[in-house]
Amino acid sequence: MQVKFYNPNKPEDDFKIHIDRNGQWFHRNAPIERKRLEKLFSTALHYNDTNDEYWLITPHEQGRIEVEDTPFIITDFTWEGSTLVLISNMDHHIIPDHNNSFFLKNDITYCTIGNNIPTRLNRTVREKLINIALDQPHNKNYNGEDTLFLKANNHDHPIARP
Repeated sequence: MQVKFYNPNKPEDDFKIHIDRNGQWFHRNAPIERKRLEKLFSTALHYNDTNDEYWLITPHEQGRIEVEDTPFIITDFTWEGSTLVLISNMDHHIIPDHNNSFFLKNDITYCTIGNNIPTRLNRTVREKLINIALDQPHNKNYNGEDTLFLKANNHDHPIARP
């Protein structure tokens, strides 16, 4: 998917921002300590899956940033009936459905959120969701492998491989 709002005629800025595997944001190799600033940047973040690139794009500036794995991590969730709402480390609330279902990469569970951004489920959330999925019918195949699925929000989401 191409990056939204990218303007090839606008120069690319060097923001000197990177995000580590734990979702910590850095500017010029120093941690960004202000959560409100990280949240502001997160609203301008886009992902180009064709080139595996992350971009910060505002009406006046655009530039690539380095991301070790994913910029966001699912740290909590709510579950009522069969309705699942995921909560990220940036307080994004995501309702996974057919447009942003879970996917497995190297046996780690991810989902996509706005602007096509992959987001990793932390271990605690994943294990709790696996326990919910184990109480549901789950005999499915995902990319040719037996897979445990979580039925949530009227969609089957791959959550783990046995």
